Amino acid sequence: MPAVMQQVMLAPGGVAGGVAIQFLGAAVHTAATNMSFGAEAADRHILVVCRWQRGATPANNIVQVRVNSVVATLDANSLTGSFGGGGSAVNQGGVAIALVALPTGTSGPVAMQTGVGVYGTVHVYRVTGLNSATPVDTTATAAYGTCSDTIDVQAGGVLVVATSSYRPGASVATVVGTTTAYGAFENAANYYSEDGVYSPAVTESGRTISLGFGGTTAYIRTIMVAASYR
Repeated sequence: MPAVMQQVMLAPGGVAGGVAIQFLGAAVHTAATNMSFGAEAADRHILVVCRWQRGATPANNIVQVRVNSVVATLDANSLTGSFGGGGSAVNQGGVAIALVALPTGTSGPVAMQTGVGVYGTVHVYRVTGLNSATPVDTTATAAYGTCSDTIDVQAGGVLVVATSSYRPGASVATVVGTTTAYGAFENAANYYSEDGVYSPAVTESGRTISLGFGGTTAYIRTIMVAASYR
């Protein structure tokens, strides 16, 4: 997936003093991928969605995420041992959401540490207005076909849902329960990555989120992790 540098700001759910989130860009991960962090701010956090694929052992789970050499907190993380079509263990994959306070610096390296030989991507967001860096709620699930879960959200906060799926030529996924999506096919259209972002105007307990595809879902292996903040 080619690196992109998009500047997209989501309003904080119409709630005064709410959380604002800005999608900064996405890139294929290398040992230290240089990314924009947007404008500096005393309350700025950088949120990183990490994805990786490699068989065939759970030892290839994510270990650490660093943003401009600062270690981020892994808030949500899911790994499946049979990510490939038909349950093949050679296409193991994972998704994680990490957050770090980073008030200064406008660009720098983003690095995720996993097992050797991992293919992966990073999506980077600028977040301001958080009352707390501790999530309100998190979820993590994996399935064949459609993933579905529930998560609590607070008015004026933000919900980030990160997904990854494998199926050659699969129809484009949708992230139900969010309003803005960032996604692209990767790796010869076998892997599909999509984030969904939602800025709630009201507090909800158990908001439904799900990942689905058009057409057949045979042998689609999906992962979905989510974190909400306020």
